[in-house]
Amino acid sequence: MHEHKCYSACPKNTYETEDYNCADCHSSCMTCNGSSESQCILCRAGRFAHEGRCLNACPDGFFGDKKRHECMACPIGCATCSSGSICTGCHSNWTLNKKARCIANGSNNCDESEYYENGHCHTCHSTCETCTGPTEHECLKCASPLLLQHQRCVNECDEGYYMEVGACAKCLHTCTQCVSRMNCTACQKGLQLQSGECRTTCADGYYSDRGTCAKCYLSCNTCSGPRRDQCVKCPEGWQLAGGECHPECPEGFFKTKFGCQKCHHYCKTCNAAGPLACTSCPSHFMLDGGLCMECLGSQFYDPPTQTCKTCHESCRSCSGPGQYSCVTCAFPLHLDRLNNQCVPCCASDASPEDQSCCHCDKGTGGCINSSPAGKRRVGAEQQLLQFGDEAAAAAAASGTNAGDLGSGQLASLRQVLLGASPTAITVMAISGCLLVVTVFVVIFSVLQKRTRTVFTGVKYNKLATGGTSRTTRISMANGEDDSLQPIVNNSEEEEEDEEEEDEDDGLDRNQEDDHEILDGGSSSRRQQRSGHGRGKQPPPATKTTRFART
Repeated sequence: MHEHKCYSACPKNTYETEDYNCADCHSSCMTCNGSSESQCILCRAGRFAHEGRCLNACPDGFFGDKKRHECMACPIGCATCSSGSICTGCHSNWTLNKKARCIANGSNNCDESEYYENGHCHTCHSTCETCTGPTEHECLKCASPLLLQHQRCVNECDEGYYMEVGACAKCLHTCTQCVSRMNCTACQKGLQLQSGECRTTCADGYYSDRGTCAKCYLSCNTCSGPRRDQCVKCPEGWQLAGGECHPECPEGFFKTKFGCQKCHHYCKTCNAAGPLACTSCPSHFMLDGGLCMECLGSQFYDPPTQTCKTCHESCRSCSGPGQYSCVTCAFPLHLDRLNNQCVPCCASDASPEDQSCCHCDKGTGGCINSSPAGKRRVGAEQQLLQFGDEAAAAAAASGTNAGDLGSGQLASLRQVLLGASPTAITVMAISGCLLVVTVFVVIFSVLQKRTRTVFTGVKYNKLATGGTSRTTRISMANGEDDSLQPIVNNSEEEEEDEEEEDEDDGLDRNQEDDHEILDGGSSSRRQQRSGHGRGKQPPPATKTTRFART
């Protein structure tokens, strides 16, 4: 900030302080990094930079370079000079020759590769072509391809120097690296590089990007970044609004001497600051004496007139004029969402086509036909036809003919369906389906019982370890259910009968004969009984299978 104005960078003759203000440089400086006379970076016209100061005249041993605006050192041996090649005075033991150069006394008698000292000529250092002494730091001229840098011959120039006519010349004091006198590649700390020049601030149309000046968006005169909404100053005749430059202030802004200022958030357009300076309002707001007011709950916004108007008397809130634009209703009316109309509940004897009322749900109190999904109205006859068929089918499945219902039962069913809510009708339909499933399961069980396969008994003989045998008979009655347990007959009479038969056959039979199949054993026993004349009738032939088990 400078003189109560904001800038993207401090103007000339000022520098930026730590609190982001712009302070004046010393009177001798054009740009600086502090207020002292020794903190100059660039000098005002007619002055020369020397060791951080801007001088009107350079000290002895230096001359003022008008191109560089710096004090440059005179050639070796010169006490004073007017340029880099013209000496006006020489140091002691040096003589000014006809070419306005200072040469050491006595060196006229020596070769170019020698220097004069103590009345004798001595050879220069091997790196020097001409010199003023024996060391490598006293060269005056270098043999090709070496370069002269501060009286020393080097292969290449050091950082901060550039090559110029067989020698290394020093870069401008604002540069740390350069390729020529006017083309810097890196700048001193705090300076910005722009087009080969080190500056305290970027030129108009550029912004500082990590020490380098980059171009602003094309509509900005000055900026703080590359985007179109980062303008700080606009070209003449353009207006700055929200960081962007426009030919005129856009909607939502009003013009001031500082540019376009944003309107109050209540306003769509305005002519001054504050909520009472609106000239137009956003949608659903009404302009009243410069103030934008939102419509009340019982009002709707009319776009053609940009005013708030009262809803129809049947609506509590609405989206437009008339009785068919209701959003909510006042008690005791209910919203029919099919036509957005507020209507009362229909009487029990009302016609389904009556549009002045709606059939209400006894549970919720709202219109049955007011589903958000937009269902069509279902008349009483349609409900009876839809759900009456399902009830008749359920009755037929359970063995009851729907035609046998008396007129009183049909009337009762119709009355129930008419007064029932959709939830109750749904429960009735599900109950009918469950009844059909139950009847089907019973019929299936009866058919399974009738087609069951007839099983006969199975008889086993159990042989005791002491030579006696025991017969276990398992029999199953024909036509009985599979779940019945087999009847096990272990009566004592049957055991005695078997013991008598074993005595008649003789005790000399081995126990292994008991393992024969019982059909064969029974037939032999019948023959013996008939031979002995006991007079017992053979048992009736039955299809039994016996197994002997020890």
